[in-house]
Amino acid sequence: MFAISLSPTAELRPLEPWHAVEFADNIDRAREHIRPWVGPSFVSEGVDGPRATLTRYAEGAARDGIRIFGIWDGGVLVGGVMFVEFSAASGTCEVGCWVEPAAEGRGAPARPPGSSSHC
Repeated sequence: MFAISLSPTAELRPLEPWHAVEFADNIDRAREHIRPWVGPSFVSEGVDGPRATLTRYAEGAARDGIRIFGIWDGGVLVGGVMFVEFSAASGTCEVGCWVEPAAEGRGAPARPPGSSSHC
C-alpha cells in the first residue's frame, strides 16, 4: 500500500472496503457539510452504505477505472479524493473530493487555482 505525505501529519492512501467503519465515521462527521455535492449513496448512514461505496470503487479500480483515496490526518480519516470517472481509452476523468468541516482550511486536499471545488 502506498501513502503520499500531504503535510507533517496528513497522508493520502487508498481507501479500501476494510476501511468501512472509519469511512462511515468520517461520513457521519461530514454528511451535512458534503451532501449538496455528492450522491445520496455516498452519504448513507450506517456501515453498509459506506462499505458498498468502497466495494464499488475497489471493483472499479480492479477494472482500471474509478478509484478512491482517503486523507488521514493524525491517524484519523478526515476526507478523501475520488476518481468518479476514469477512462484512459476515452481520455476522460472526473475527480471529486471531500473533507469534514474540522479538516477544512489545512491544505488537504489543495485546490487548483480557479477551481470551484468545495474541499
